[in-house]
Amino acid sequence: MSTTLGILSKEQQLLHQLQALDRQRSAIEAERLRLLAEYQKLRAQEGDIAERSTADEIGLALHISRDYAAAQLHLATDLTERLPATWDALHAGQVDLAKARALVELTALMSIEDTRAVEAKVLPKAQTRTLAQVRAAARYHRDRIDPQAAERRRQRATVDRTSTYEPLDDGAAELTLTGPGDQIYLAWLVLDTLARRIKAAGDDRTLAQLRHDIHLDLILGKLNERVQVHAYLHVPATTLAGIGNDPGILAGYGPVTAQACQELASGNALWRRVFTDPVTGTVKEVDRRTYRPPDGLAEFVQVRDHTCVGPGCTRPAQYCQTDHTINWANGGCTVDDNLGPLCWRDHRLKHLCQWSLQQPEPGRYVWISPVGQRHEVTPESLLDP
Repeated sequence: MSTTLGILSKEQQLLHQLQALDRQRSAIEAERLRLLAEYQKLRAQEGDIAERSTADEIGLALHISRDYAAAQLHLATDLTERLPATWDALHAGQVDLAKARALVELTALMSIEDTRAVEAKVLPKAQTRTLAQVRAAARYHRDRIDPQAAERRRQRATVDRTSTYEPLDDGAAELTLTGPGDQIYLAWLVLDTLARRIKAAGDDRTLAQLRHDIHLDLILGKLNERVQVHAYLHVPATTLAGIGNDPGILAGYGPVTAQACQELASGNALWRRVFTDPVTGTVKEVDRRTYRPPDGLAEFVQVRDHTCVGPGCTRPAQYCQTDHTINWANGGCTVDDNLGPLCWRDHRLKHLCQWSLQQPEPGRYVWISPVGQRHEVTPESLLDP
């Protein structure tokens, strides 16, 4: 027993050392950006000609390209002037450079006031979230704070919709479809659902290969099979009633504008509305015209948790197994507070890698790693990430 405890103690020490190094790296990155911003200010004070030379001077000193130096100077200026709280968090090791850059990118066209409002919503939770989760939260709050700009971007995406063809050098080619995100996401669901159906029937092609082949077969008229898919739209009641502009969330895609929510929820059977608790925002029910627990218990659990509940995992719940938290063989019941979506990796983590999983209440999960780390997944509304 003492040997095991010693191994665990050493492992924990290594993890703490890694965390400390990450904090130090973030602090160094913050200081580097501060120096860049300060150099930029000094050169700007000497006039336009000096300022135009700044990126070249930095590039020469650091042996990096002028374009990369210019991008670094832009990032430094944005963080120190437009997002100072994010720079503070980076300097304190609370967020890494990737998360800080995400906030810069997603607020680039906003006023300073609106930028700070997004920062105030996203930053407090950023330390314990993955980069993908931080980006999703920033997108949502950006669209919530400036719904008119979000709708203009959506309308522009519709106007600019296109399909492009690009030959590649290795005998391949690329066909790209760009346009309204909600419609393209639905098309992706059709491809993916058909691919998984064919794969389950025993086809030896990979899912990626199947999606490709089905895509071409549908376009070229070689495949006439159709499949009914459903997407889940989390939308505030005030938005549906036309008295609010808060965006909704299309599970698996991200925020959609108030106008898009009203269009999608106007009777199209492909889109299922999700009813939430008015206080906590957690899922209570899926549209009664479709599924309702317990008849659609697996669907209810998927919509409630919306992603895999593994530590930091963002894989959509619809692509996960519905796992018994307490194994059915050990007496676990098939009820909502003993079910949760797990992707195959986190399913293996639980069952083969000696991680323990508990669900103290519906939708709240507690993971304990083999070395004693604790990770809690709490019920959260997609409408307030």
